[in-house]
Amino acid sequence: MEGRKELKKIPLLFLFFYYYYFLFFFFYYYFFYYFLYCFFFDYFLFFYYYFFYYFLFFFYTFFYCFFFYYYYYFFLYYYLFYNY
Repeated sequence: MEGRKELKKIPLLFLFFYYYYFLFFFFYYYFFYYFLYCFFFDYFLFFYYYFFYYFLFFFYTFFYCFFFYYYYYFFLYYYLFYNY
C-alpha cells in the first residue's frame, strides 16, 4: 500500500515541472525582447525578434511536451524501485 501512495505523487511532479518550464519559455520568449523594444525604441528590431521568438516559443513548447512525456517514466520507475 505504501507504493500506491508514492505513485499518487507522480502526476503532481509531472505537472509541477512542466508548468514551470512552460512559464519559463513563455515569459522569456515573449516579454524579454518586448522590454528591449520599450527601452530602445527600435521598431524593426522589435518586430523581427518578436515574431522570431514567437515561433521559438511554440517550437520549444512542442519539444518539451515530448521531453516530459518520457521524463514522466523516470519518476515512475524511481518511485517504484527506490525502496529496493
